[in-house]
Amino acid sequence: MRTREGYVVELAQTVNEMFTSGDIAPSAEDIAEAHFPNKALAGEIIESVRKRLAKIRNILEEDYELPVCLLSATYYTRFRDNPPQTDADARRCIPMGHGKSTAGIRLQQGDDDLIWEAMVRQNLAAGAGKLKKSTDRTLDAVTEGRLSQQHGGALITQAQRRAAPDQPGLAEKITEALPEGDDDAAEK
Repeated sequence: MRTREGYVVELAQTVNEMFTSGDIAPSAEDIAEAHFPNKALAGEIIESVRKRLAKIRNILEEDYELPVCLLSATYYTRFRDNPPQTDADARRCIPMGHGKSTAGIRLQQGDDDLIWEAMVRQNLAAGAGKLKKSTDRTLDAVTEGRLSQQHGGALITQAQRRAAPDQPGLAEKITEALPEGDDDAAEK
């Protein structure tokens, strides 16, 4: 278990309290203000909260078992009051790509939360891409005689085990439930 900074644990508790009180998407500034009530906050404090948002998210997911995602500044400037209606707009709300820093954190809202789905879709695509690239590298190394079949097989088997979902039966059931030829339905 990795060590945790006490300050981050306290910030995660503050965010959880904000969620409970109805603020489902606090920005780093909102979190800092809630954590240090009735205090004048220097920009460095807000920036220190912003830099810790990924760690806060991890604690909220692991300890509080909350479905959360990080948000970009675009969410706060364009979509906070009017949630995105398209997948393209939802992607703009998550901090992915060059120059898009994390600005806040959001609790998943309901069954069809486009922002949360955009985050999961991005993570699945990134993970699948890395898995394919590394598997192809391994197979090329075996083909070219730079890696034995035994070692190559062990690498691929280990990757498959790590990539297997915790609930394989449910994963199989929901993917089989897709209409024939509609395995890209999640990409909308």
